[in-house]
Order: sequence, then structure tokens, then C-alpha cells
Amino acid sequence: MINNLKSMFSSIKFISKKIFSRISLKHFISDVYFSFLSYFRRYLQRRMVAEKKFIRSIFDYFSDKLDEIEYKKLAPRRHILFNEEEKQFLDLNIKCSKRIKRNKEKGYIQKEVFSCKFKNIKFFGHSGGFTFGKKPLLESTATLNRLRNYTFTVNTPLLVHKRMKGVFTSLMHIENHIYYHFLFEGIPRFYGILQIEEPEINLIIPENTPKWQIEIFKIFLDKRFKLLHIKKNEVWELENYYFPSFWHVDCSAYIPRELLNFFRNKIFEYYKIDTNIKRNRRLILSREKVKRRHILNRKQFLNLLKKYNFENVHPQDMTFKEQVELFNSAEIVIGMEGSAFVNVVFGTNLKVVVIFPSNYITTHWMLSSKSLNFTYRYTIGYNSTPKFDCKVDLDEVEKIVKELLEN
Repeated sequence: MINNLKSMFSSIKFISKKIFSRISLKHFISDVYFSFLSYFRRYLQRRMVAEKKFIRSIFDYFSDKLDEIEYKKLAPRRHILFNEEEKQFLDLNIKCSKRIKRNKEKGYIQKEVFSCKFKNIKFFGHSGGFTFGKKPLLESTATLNRLRNYTFTVNTPLLVHKRMKGVFTSLMHIENHIYYHFLFEGIPRFYGILQIEEPEINLIIPENTPKWQIEIFKIFLDKRFKLLHIKKNEVWELENYYFPSFWHVDCSAYIPRELLNFFRNKIFEYYKIDTNIKRNRRLILSREKVKRRHILNRKQFLNLLKKYNFENVHPQDMTFKEQVELFNSAEIVIGMEGSAFVNVVFGTNLKVVVIFPSNYITTHWMLSSKSLNFTYRYTIGYNSTPKFDCKVDLDEVEKIVKELLEN
């Protein structure tokens, strides 16, 4: 018996050494954790769909009574085809979005953008989602992934319910605190909000909305609007609610032309930005002050690009106005995948180069560049870590930069 146990222990020890000689314990635990989390999320999503725990579409739910909800089309549904270079990019190990990757031959569908008015809804402070009766509306959270994160809490007795009178609207969503999601997914929805024909409108915002977001709101709001803060544990029962639809699908930053022109023009006009300048700044978008997605051979990377007159910038340390001015003056931007790339929306005829860790390749910036008609290039790093840090192939970077600067 003892000999058998010794033999078994030796076998386990031998196998463990073989495994952990190739991957560290930290990496192994990380992989197991994220695999379990991914499986659990898919399980919740399947359960939601199977049990019909949500309303999938406003258009289907109100198909025979769209007039009752004052349905207004703001931008049409569009079919966007991919060229061969874009299809090659989508052939990579895309982390997000699988659907866009799967349908690359058919192209990308930009859904219809609309606004409408609802009576007697429940608005949730923890997500910006809302319900009819006991079922949440999928479109109020933008995507199924986000809806999944809160759909099982809508009927909990721990939430504080309040009846609110007046006319309400909101840009809130579950990723509101992240710069990219706030600026790109939220703010263009003012395109629908500013078309509301009401003398007084309450704009619902999260309780701890930071000052920089309030400053951006001021660019778009007129005297009709009043900001009202909602707590995470509150549910507001609203008699009149105007819903400006989300324009994007999961992992897409393809912005419709109507919303893009509105968004840019409002901001340029407010800050008196000169859009007729010579654009010659070459920018490296630094992530040195961010926790993840670092370039491990950063020193060599910076030294290489300095030969081509690139400057290392830290957008997270700038005011919103400074970021708008910076990207308006740029000829080319390069950097590790991250929220700072949302600022390319303020560029003109921009050349965009995104560095991806091999374990974190996304579709956002390819699609945003396509909608803006910008030149898009990318390079895939190597020796990627669980925090998505990686080394960059300097020869490939130099080849891309030379090609872009010569054209």
C-alpha cells in the first residue's frame, strides 16, 4: 500500500514538473480561472435565451404599434463589405468579436439607429438597463453579454424603488466608467437625445459620475436639460422615458456617418478647433502608466520610432480638449491596443497602427478606421503574458512605418 502511494506521488510529481517546466503556475491558474469564467458566462447566456428572460427587440415587441412609442429612424441599416486585407486580419485569433470573424465573407451589418418614447418603465441604476414588467430589454444594455451581467438581479428585494415624475432619458450603460465605452458608445447617442421635443428633460447619470464626463456633457446639453444622479441600488419607475438606441454591436467601433459628423462637429465647434491645419505630428500612444498591455522591449521600440520623429504621449494625463487638439494635429498614431485609440475619431486622413498581444486581438480599431476611411495597419507581438504584455517585432514595425510615411 505504502509503495503504491509512493509510486503515485512520484508520478504526480513527475507530471507536475513536466507541466510547470513549460508554463508557470501563475499562468496555469490564470488560464484555468478564465476558462471557467468563460464557460460560466456562456452557461448564463444559454439559460437566458432558453428561458426567454428578456425582450430581444423593440421592433419585434412593438411591431404593430411603433406609432405608440414614437419610433424615429435616425440612421439606416447598412451592409458593409470587407476587402481582402480586412478578411486576412479577421482570420487571426480574434478574441472579440467571434460573430464578425465568422461572417467576414458576408460582411458587417450596421444596425438601424433609432429613438423612441416609452411609458411606465423601470430604470436600473446599476446598469442603465430598463424593463417592461419583469423582463429587461436587450437593446437597453446594447449587447447580450452586458445584459447577462444583470438580468438575474432585476427582481431582487434589495433594490430601492422610487417613482419619478417628468420626462427622462439617459446615456448610461454598464461600461460607462471606461473612456472608450463612455466616449464612443455613449456620447454619439446625443444625436437622438437632442431631437427630443420636450421643454424640460432629465438626463439620468450615475451617482459618482467624474468631473471629466460632466464637462463632456456640457458640450451637448442645452437649457432644457437637468442632470439627475441615480445610485447603483436604485430602480426608478418612470412615466415618460426617451430611449436613444445604441449604434454599435459587440466589439465594433464602426460608427455611422450621421452620428460621426454630429459628434465631431459639436466638439470641434465647442472648443473652436481649427480643422484646416497641417497635420504632421507622429504619435506613440504610451501605456506606461496603465496596469496592463505593456511593450516589454519598450526602450528599443521608442528609440526606433524617435528616428522617424515620433513623440511619446500620455493621453490619460491630458484634458479632453487637449486630446481632441492632439489627434486633430496627427499624421500617424501607433501604440498598444487600448482606449486611447478612440481619439482617432478626431483625426483627419489619419494613419493608424495598432500593436496587439497574440492573446488579445480585437476588431474595434479596424472597424473604426474603416468607418472613418483611415489607413489601418497592425502588428502582432510575441512572448505575450496573461496581462497581455508582449514584445514587439521591431523590424516589422519599421517596415510598416516606412511604408506609411512614403505614401
